Amino acid sequence: MFDSIISASKTIAEAELKQTVLATEKESTKQAIETTKQLLQNSEAKHASAIFNTFPIYFQICREEDRKAAKEMVIYLNRIGFVAVGSEKLSYNLDENEVRYFNDSDQLLAESVVKNLNDSFKSYSFIAKKVKLNNVVPLGRVEVWLK
Repeated sequence: MFDSIISASKTIAEAELKQTVLATEKESTKQAIETTKQLLQNSEAKHASAIFNTFPIYFQICREEDRKAAKEMVIYLNRIGFVAVGSEKLSYNLDENEVRYFNDSDQLLAESVVKNLNDSFKSYSFIAKKVKLNNVVPLGRVEVWLK
C-alpha cells in the first residue's frame, strides 16, 4: 500500500516538475521575443540577427544582372551578423523584392533582414512575405527574392 502511495506521489511530483519546466521555457521564449522586438524598435536590428538566424539566408535572382547586387547583399548581411549565402538563378516573375519566411516564428527575422536591406540598399525596396508551402520548412529559414 505504501508503495502505491509513494509511486502516486512520485508521478504527481514529476508532472508538476514538467509543468514548471515548460512554463519556464515558455517564459524564456517570450522574453527573447520581447528583447528582439525592442532591438528592432530601437533601430538595432543588426543585433537581432544573432538571436534567430540559424539557417543561411538564400538569395534567388531571375536576372543575371542582379547577381552582383545579390553578392553585395550577402556580404553586407554576413558582415552585420547574419548567415547568408550566394544566389541561385531561377525562372520567376515578381512585382516586388521579397524577404520570404515560412513559419510565423520567423517573421521578426524576415523583418530584420528587410529593415537592414532597405536601409543599406536604397535602390531596392524589400517587403517581408509569409509563404505557405506544402512541405515543412525548418524554423529560421528565410529567403531573399529579387524581382
